[in-house]
Order: sequence, then structure tokens, then C-alpha cells
Amino acid sequence: MSIGGRRYMLMALEQPELARFAMSVAIFSPVWAAQVEPFIRADLMLGIRQKRFHVASVPAAMDMITGTNYAGINSILAGRAGKSHVATLSATIL
Repeated sequence: MSIGGRRYMLMALEQPELARFAMSVAIFSPVWAAQVEPFIRADLMLGIRQKRFHVASVPAAMDMITGTNYAGINSILAGRAGKSHVATLSATIL
């Protein structure tokens, strides 16, 4: 979950036009969610089973993870954040 988010945030730094396109699809496409969310959920559930994560609600945790990654990507694309933000935000999610 952290690795995937980190990869998309790095894409925002390295290939901003591709990241803008990916974000436009991600926000409005149920197909994107259907492709990406199972991997995020699997990582989240593994962390819960391993007692590494403690969440009150899986749906709320999923929203926090995806929303935080989307916000990080947007901050990078808007020029408000740089490479150090990627590591900091990824660590914060975990």
C-alpha cells in the first residue's frame, strides 16, 4: 500500500503529465478503483492480521489511504511539495 502510493507520487515528480492523466482517471473511473483497491485492501488486511495496523473501520482506513495519496500527488503536481514529501507521506500512512 505504501509502495504503490509512493510510486504514484514519484510519477508526479518524474512525469507530471502522466500523473495528471492518471489522477483524472482515478478520481472519476470505477474501473480504476476496481483495479487498484483490491491491492490496497489486501495490504491493509494483512497489516491488521499481523497486528501492525489498528483501525476502527476498514472503509474509513481505505478512504484515508487513498485520499492521502491523492492529496500528496496533487500537492506535488501543484508545486507545493517535493521528493521529501513522498517519503514523509508514505511513512505517515503506515
